[in-house]
Amino acid sequence: MSDFPKKYNKGKSRTDLISGEFTLALGDALRYGAEKYEEVKGETPNYLKGDGFLYSDILGALERHLAKFKSGINIDDESGLEHVIQIAVNAMFLYNYRISGKGVDDRVSLRKE
Repeated sequence: MSDFPKKYNKGKSRTDLISGEFTLALGDALRYGAEKYEEVKGETPNYLKGDGFLYSDILGALERHLAKFKSGINIDDESGLEHVIQIAVNAMFLYNYRISGKGVDDRVSLRKE
């Protein structure tokens, strides 16, 4: 018989698998943006104000950071942050737009439906 107390976590989000380093780096990148855009703690973040950004603007930033990383450049000259974490920030923005209905979905699809 086990000496461990019961804890029912089956099917719950595995946030314990997110590395502390990633969480801190994401927080540093978001702090940088908050300072850059003069956000006030407790108020709506810049990227969620109004209708939000065009998806194409966020995708453009994400893809620029990805291209830099793909070309072997790890650190962003402007912010001093890892390009990989900037990719994650932009992915978070897009995800938050999808679940909140914010942002302007201006994606162009060539698919015929």
